[in-house]
Amino acid sequence: MYVDDIVPVSGGGAYAFGISTGPGIAGGVWYLSGSKASRVRAVGDSAARVRFESAALFEIQPTVDGGAYAYDATAGVWRIQGDSAVSVVEIPPSRSFGIGSSDSAFKFAWALYVHEHAKRKSAVDELESRNRPSDDQ
Repeated sequence: MYVDDIVPVSGGGAYAFGISTGPGIAGGVWYLSGSKASRVRAVGDSAARVRFESAALFEIQPTVDGGAYAYDATAGVWRIQGDSAVSVVEIPPSRSFGIGSSDSAFKFAWALYVHEHAKRKSAVDELESRNRPSDDQ
């Protein structure tokens, strides 16, 4: 197997993409952890597994949670976590991730604003109390 790319991920692991160099020599995506490697396998029906395993050349992009996204022009986009891969599917616009889709993003932003405002006010109050002349002088 010819290793085309090794992509480190958070948590100390890495993903490697190898190209088969002959019969009986498995290429594909591998999850590396310490001195162990396990082949990443597609989760889903047999058509999905065949599509994942027939990828010619995956581009792998790590994510902050230790997983990665893998893209191939013919196999599509896959979410990889450990030694499992799931095909990324498009969802209808009514369930989109945009701010207008629900008020949860607004609630999060408001909570973050209130928290940061309180933190800043506390810091300003502390600084002003240090700079005030004491009554003893």
